Amino acid sequence: LSVWRGEAKLTNVEIKPDALDFLNLPITIRVGFAGTIFLQVDWKHLNSKPAKIELDDLRIVCGPRSKFEVTPEMEAEQQS
Repeated sequence: LSVWRGEAKLTNVEIKPDALDFLNLPITIRVGFAGTIFLQVDWKHLNSKPAKIELDDLRIVCGPRSKFEVTPEMEAEQQS
């Protein structure tokens, strides 16, 4: 792990069930797992160069969300 040099490698990472909640999707994560997450960030040029995130061996089991609300923005997007 060399975060200050702009690199990090995480292994056997559990994906939280609420990880996608901010997207307001009609599904929810039941179980999630990433075998490897590799991050590359150029801290000196953070505003001008992209950060790179690689996910390997990603496994996610999803199911329907019990409470799903359609927002006015979602309705407008479907109509256009």
